[in-house]
Amino acid sequence: MAKGEIFVLRYDPERRPCWDVVKDLGGYSVFVGKNQPVVLRPEDAPAVRPNCVYWINDKSRHEPMVFDMATGTSTLRPSADKALNPSCRPVCWYFLDDKILGVEGHTR
Repeated sequence: MAKGEIFVLRYDPERRPCWDVVKDLGGYSVFVGKNQPVVLRPEDAPAVRPNCVYWINDKSRHEPMVFDMATGTSTLRPSADKALNPSCRPVCWYFLDDKILGVEGHTR
């Protein structure tokens, strides 16, 4: 895999092979960090882009990255705190809304 490349798999226990690569997240966005993954609908969070995987680049000072499923590329997601203070600590995602979905698609 190339640096910054991400692939998403769908599990279907009725098929063989049971894992299949998907090219679209159905309009949802996935946040992957050091804790539980979170799935959001961009309509509930206007700054979030649909069909993207948000992840933290451990190799590059914990910078927030966005992988666009349509283009297959990862780009740096600028942080407002870092723009104001370049020595700012790593990014952290907090989700305090009941509209967040679990990875399985069930409301928390």
